[in-house]
Amino acid sequence: MGRAPCCDKANVKKGPWSPEEDAKLKDYIENNGTGGNWIALPQKIVEKDKK
Repeated sequence: MGRAPCCDKANVKKGPWSPEEDAKLKDYIENNGTGGNWIALPQKIVEKDKK
């Protein structure tokens, strides 16, 4: 019995952010703030783009 993983590491992109990803993150934070949860930000941004 162990701790459950916090995320699916198979779909994690490693390396520097692209200029487009950086702009999306900056825009989202300026409009919505961080919500106090930096780990959840990428998923929130993806969900917002789907709307």
